[in-house]
Amino acid sequence: LFFFFLFRAIQDNLSKFCDFYWRPISNIESMSASGKSLLGLWLYRASEKEWTLKDIPEAPAGSKNKSLADHEFQASHNSVIFSLKNQVGGLARALQVFQDLGVNVLHIESRPSGRKDAEHEILVDVDCDAKRMEQLMSLLKREVAAINLQLYETGGEMPPPTPLSTTASFDFGDMPWFPRKIGDLDRAQNVLMYGSELDADHPGFKDPLYRKRRQEFYQIAMSYQHGHPIPRVQYRPEEIKTWGVIFNELQKLYIKHACHEYLENWPELVRYCGYREDNIPQLEDLNIYLKRKTGFQLRPVAGYLSPRDFLSGLAFRVFHCTQYIRHSSDPFYTPEPDCCHELLGHTPG
Repeated sequence: LFFFFLFRAIQDNLSKFCDFYWRPISNIESMSASGKSLLGLWLYRASEKEWTLKDIPEAPAGSKNKSLADHEFQASHNSVIFSLKNQVGGLARALQVFQDLGVNVLHIESRPSGRKDAEHEILVDVDCDAKRMEQLMSLLKREVAAINLQLYETGGEMPPPTPLSTTASFDFGDMPWFPRKIGDLDRAQNVLMYGSELDADHPGFKDPLYRKRRQEFYQIAMSYQHGHPIPRVQYRPEEIKTWGVIFNELQKLYIKHACHEYLENWPELVRYCGYREDNIPQLEDLNIYLKRKTGFQLRPVAGYLSPRDFLSGLAFRVFHCTQYIRHSSDPFYTPEPDCCHELLGHTPG
């Protein structure tokens, strides 16, 4: 009895299976909601009333995808070599052509040209089809002398190089000189005002002793070379007295008007650099202190330095400082920066 019912169940399912696969193709395609319409792709009509499965030979696994990928890679991979003059911005303008066309650069390398000393040869591997490669070559020839890789390797004749632009490359001979290393600051000492000479309206113009003293400071500053200790100056009693008058007056104002950083640094300058009423600090002591704390260095200068040379010093973290002091006839006025201006104004801040 068990085998009887099992046989009937198999027979019913087989009948339904045959009814489904032998129904007209239009009915199969109508079942698109269930995805069963795909079965129609594998059926063909063997006779007037009969449909059967297609007999398609199976390809080796992965061979179709692999050959297709290889074909696409070979069709899209190209190389181009062009010569380039040795000038600023040349390569950037050439590569802009690739970017404008949306061409993907796979590899790029350069080497000196064996034919012209002033040129380099650039090899670029790109990912683009033949049609776009023609557009690339056409646009690239407007900027550089482009050649084919095979033509280059066989030693074919190269086309004459086309200039990158109608304007000549920048002439560095017209560029003003500027310090390129910290030692070059020895040459950047263009003093615009005073120095060894004083104008008629300067308070010390009529004082021959003061003018002689200023000449001494001028010689110290102009003969100083980077890397050497800043020469120490033996200040005279009159100069120390002038310093003391200014020092005491500013001490009263600092408490009320100086910023927090100034007041915070002042005790250290008193302790390590000799800031007091009866002593003018030496630039060398300040130079050692500032270099350890901030990285800045000091350098003696003969007078009012040109803005260009002053900024050149700041580029190397060097601050130019004067060593002379104003004339004693008017302690609270000076037409030029002096050591009171540098040591009491700039340094603590």
